Amino acid sequence: MSTQPLASDGGVLFEAAALARGTHACVTDDLGLVAILTDSSITIVKTRHSVEQQYRAGFQTAEGTRRRTVARRPYAGNVAWQSAQRIERPATTPAESDAMLPKLAYSWGAHIHILAVHLDYNVSGNGTALGSAAPRVQFERETEWTAIEDVVFCRWIDPTTLLYMTQSQRVFVFETQFAQETEISTAPPARIVGRAWVTLTTGTEAEPSYAAAMCVHRRRLFAHCGSALYVGRLLMWAERLELLATQGQLVDAIALATGFYQARTGQIVVGLPRVQRAGDAGQLRRQALVGGRLADLMRRALQSTLAVDRTPRATDAEVRALATVCVQACLALSDMQILFTDVFE
Repeated sequence: MSTQPLASDGGVLFEAAALARGTHACVTDDLGLVAILTDSSITIVKTRHSVEQQYRAGFQTAEGTRRRTVARRPYAGNVAWQSAQRIERPATTPAESDAMLPKLAYSWGAHIHILAVHLDYNVSGNGTALGSAAPRVQFERETEWTAIEDVVFCRWIDPTTLLYMTQSQRVFVFETQFAQETEISTAPPARIVGRAWVTLTTGTEAEPSYAAAMCVHRRRLFAHCGSALYVGRLLMWAERLELLATQGQLVDAIALATGFYQARTGQIVVGLPRVQRAGDAGQLRRQALVGGRLADLMRRALQSTLAVDRTPRATDAEVRALATVCVQACLALSDMQILFTDVFE
């Protein structure tokens, strides 16, 4: 066992995490990377064969000081690795053609930072590749985001989506590629139990640690709430529509499906291609997936709302609301047949 000391800033240790092997083999698998987060710095070290520092950055406040003042406490910090994942995408480099390289997410207070791993294949210094030599691993800042309050827990759901919880236990998902967040829960079913180990051991006022009370596995969130264990997951787009329809909220379901079709929900949508520009392949695939479901929802809503044997009968306000969303949906679909047949009748 190596006992080589590392540089220390004497701060409070928030969390340390090791990079696990993913579904794609990567040169980082042979490095034994460990991220160490304190209240004033983030450090990444290589632990395989020898201990070497690979990356280090200090935190800066708006005033330029390295640490928070007493007035800014309580504070919190979290760190989470996303391992290398095999995916399908156009080739970029020989080693990355079918994979997404590891990423590191860490938070300090309300600030979330994403570090991306990059492989430098041209490390000879004279512009020539080194052939079969292992590439140099580099860490580059990819995204920064500021939450509404201190972040007390963050973990990856998939290679591009981060889940985080704030100190008031509001839960968000954050799409790192497009810097877009969506609140998925304003309050848990019960208070999640954290561990105030920083306060107990140092006397420093700090947020509790939730690393032992929550985890994310296969897109599911597990949370320990007192004597109960709660499990939650993000619903796919079709499940969200079906849930609204099952609850009788057909007008809301049609409005949401129209937003899915037009890519104008302003939310993270699980299971639908991302549209980066009008007319791209993502938009065409999205419209092909959502269009049929949107038309079915309109027909179901019209049959349910205007059925002659419905008790109680639909009010004028309900009929107007349904007609409005159906007309908007038909215009989005450019489907005049539905508009002048089912909707008009």
